[in-house]
Amino acid sequence: FDLEKIEAHFKTSDHLKSVQFWPESWPTSLTKMSNCHFHNVSLSKTKFIRVTFKECKFEDCLFIGTEFVEVEFHRCTFTNCNFYKTSFEKCYLDPNTIHIDQKYKSTQSNVFVTLFQRLLDNSAAQHQADFAASADIRFRQWKRAQIKFELQKEHITKSEAFWQRCRSLIYEMIAGFGYKPSRFVAWTIFVFFLTSFLNGQFLRDSLAVNADPATHPNGFVDDIYYTFSILTILGFSSITPITAWAKLITVFEAFCAVGWLAILTSLLVKRLIR
Repeated sequence: FDLEKIEAHFKTSDHLKSVQFWPESWPTSLTKMSNCHFHNVSLSKTKFIRVTFKECKFEDCLFIGTEFVEVEFHRCTFTNCNFYKTSFEKCYLDPNTIHIDQKYKSTQSNVFVTLFQRLLDNSAAQHQADFAASADIRFRQWKRAQIKFELQKEHITKSEAFWQRCRSLIYEMIAGFGYKPSRFVAWTIFVFFLTSFLNGQFLRDSLAVNADPATHPNGFVDDIYYTFSILTILGFSSITPITAWAKLITVFEAFCAVGWLAILTSLLVKRLIR
């Protein structure tokens, strides 16, 4: 399609299918696009300037080398579109509106790593904090998918690939790549209560109440009191370890708690104080 054909088409229809648009720039008469459906359309190497799309759908479209400058996408969706070497400048686009089949993780992971990295840069430059967070999460997920490609090309070893995957999965599961502090809080509560249970099972006879070796904690409430006083760095209060083994475990738990609470604090500051 050339400029005249594309302009004539959208005067009579909102659905464009199986078309290659070859001009270098999108027509200036079509800067307000609403409820349009682009299916299997090639928009490669096209430059869009100050165009607004509202509630439009893009399916299996090609945006290879496409430039978007001051373009806004409101309530639009992208399904299995190719964004190879696409650039964004001062754009408004929610990364979560881009949907990609899992099968592309093994064949085109590099394309989407670059896509979400550029969306992250665009969102950060525009101070779109929520979009930047979404783009960063998607970027890290696709970066993890790219590990398989890096391993096949022998850019990394199997052990490096294993640890990179593990770090990425654990970071996402526990903290949502640093953007889900509530998830980390939930894990904190779980870990603290689990530690309380384990202390009750293995250390109860090695602890004393009010420094009396003949008196030991009694029940899960005492286990929680003792464990949380250590892990929150509050001190032992009335329950103290009396055996060498219990003292070593207590020191280890307190040491780990310092790092854990530091991470929790940094996540809260990152998300709640901007």
